[in-house]
Amino acid sequence: MEYTGGETEYYDRVRDPHELNNIAAGLPEQRRRHLSDLLYALTHCTGSGCTPAGRSR
Repeated sequence: MEYTGGETEYYDRVRDPHELNNIAAGLPEQRRRHLSDLLYALTHCTGSGCTPAGRSR
């Protein structure tokens, strides 16, 4: 999750199913960048080939 103010959230839902431990700050920079790029692509995708962000196929 990325907020407009720059705050981020990332949870290991296997080890932390209740999402109590935000581990975003501990992610490697390359992983954070990849996730941010993926989120951008999902939220800006248009057309019939896209799945709305937050939904899986």
